[in-house]
Parts: sequence; structure tokens; C-alpha cells
Amino acid sequence: MKTMRKLMAALTSAVIMTALSASIPTDATTQSKAYRKYVFSTGQITNYTLTQTDQTPASVDAAPDSMRAYIYGDDRVDTGIDGVVRLSIPLGNGYMQVGTGCIIDDHTIATCAHILYDPVNYASNNGYAPSVTVVFYDNTGATNGSTASGVEFHVPVDYINPTGENNDYALVTVNTDLSAYTHFDLGYAYDVNTTDFSALDIFVTGVASYLNSPPYHLKTGKGHSCLTHPSTDINLRYTADTDSGTSGGPVYMATRYTYGSNQYLSYTLLAIHDGGTVDDSNYGRRIDSTLMQFYKGNSNISY
Repeated sequence: MKTMRKLMAALTSAVIMTALSASIPTDATTQSKAYRKYVFSTGQITNYTLTQTDQTPASVDAAPDSMRAYIYGDDRVDTGIDGVVRLSIPLGNGYMQVGTGCIIDDHTIATCAHILYDPVNYASNNGYAPSVTVVFYDNTGATNGSTASGVEFHVPVDYINPTGENNDYALVTVNTDLSAYTHFDLGYAYDVNTTDFSALDIFVTGVASYLNSPPYHLKTGKGHSCLTHPSTDINLRYTADTDSGTSGGPVYMATRYTYGSNQYLSYTLLAIHDGGTVDDSNYGRRIDSTLMQFYKGNSNISY
């Protein structure tokens, strides 16, 4: 299974770099990014910095929109991927904060920062989520009965102390071995405003919590890119419908491969869903070199 997953990752990377990287910026600059790690069991806080040399994108949006975002009506379907999970955080008095994440390796879940750091809802814990329960699903979008507890989460310091650009991305780790679940590969998506990708399907899968009650099912929206800002926009915009509980969910491509006599689906994460507006477009923080390093080249992650 792991050998097959590596093969799928290699093939997917080739497809993404060919199809979505019409003109990757080359004016490289050295940049450092500060992050904060919070350990649930002890409340320990650790700051660290990742340094890289790559393109520094311009900023466009600073904060997510918490409203449900249906683009000219809700066209989502009741289906899911077993690599998409629900994140549930207790708020007290029986209430829960609900969001979405996706599995990117055997112990790590990618999501957005505003689920995990919220100075209003988590005021009693200095803004940090006091705990996270990860709820797992099957491929029909229904829960499979399994859960795991979060060990730690990481968020950009620039999200806690806003700088004006979109730093709404994060990760959560778990002790549980997630190798049996679908893993999302990570892929770049550059210059989609200068090339017609209207025929390229983009999906968003996440928790449907608006006007619903537990157990929340997964829903999947299908659309296409509608990015109209410069190619340095760090957000990816799309017409796929979402819900308030979809925050942190994967924005991805699905690619079918044949290996021997079998067919496989590979999922490539293009962005982390943040928010949107009704009858306009939804948006997520694009996977770029900064996020690639944070998720895949980060020695500060533990579980």
C-alpha cells in the first residue's frame, strides 16, 4: 500500500506541475516564517521558525468568512473520502466547535488555523483549543465509529498576531496510526488566472454542520477555479459549494490511474478551505512552498 501511495504521489506531482504550473515565479527571496506549537495534554507552547528560499506571494484576504457559501444554490452531494475528518473542540455548556481536516501522512492532519486558535470561543484557554477529537468517516460520507485525540497543533504566529495576509492554515497530530486511510498528496497551483482551467474539476469535501446536528455527514462540492487576482494571490478561488463546517477541508483534484489490472484514485490537495461569500466564490489558502515546507519539511512535528 505504501509503495502504491508513493507511486501515486510521484505521478500526481508530475500532473500538477504540468497542468497547473504554467509559469512558476522565479524571483526567489529568502524568507522566514514563525510558528507556534501547542500541546494539548500539558498546555505547553513552543515557538519555532522555518526558513526557506522561494517566491514570496502577495496578500489578498486576511480573514475567513464564517457564512455558508453556496454559489448560486447548493449543488453538493452526500459523499466523502475516508481521508477527510471532522475536528470537534468543546466550547462548554454542551456546545462544540466543528471543522474539517484531511490526512496528509500517518499522523498528521492539515486544517485551517481559525478552528484551533480563537481568542473569543477559547478565551478561557488564552485562545487555544483546549482539546481536539478527530472523527473519522468512510467513503460514503458517514462516520465509521472511530475517533482519535489530538496530541498537538501548529499555527503561524502571523495568524495569532495578524499581518494582513492569509495565514489561516494549521496542522494537528494524533498518536493513532492513520496508514489505513486515504492520504492527500500536496500540489502547487500557480497562474490559474492566466490559463483556462474551467474544464478542470476542483472538489471541496467537508463537514456539513449548517442547520444540521450530530452525527454530521460529509458533503462534497464540485466546481472550477475562478481566480481573478494576480498570479501571486496566495488564495485559490473556486465555485465548489461549501458549508460553515467545511472550514479547514481539502480543496483538491481527483485523478484516476491504472496500475496493472486495477484502477486507483489519487487526491491532490491544492488549498485549505477558509471561507467565501454567497453567489460569488469560495477561497482557500493555496499550497505553495511555504505550506509545503510546513507540512512536509517540518522537523518540529511530533505525535
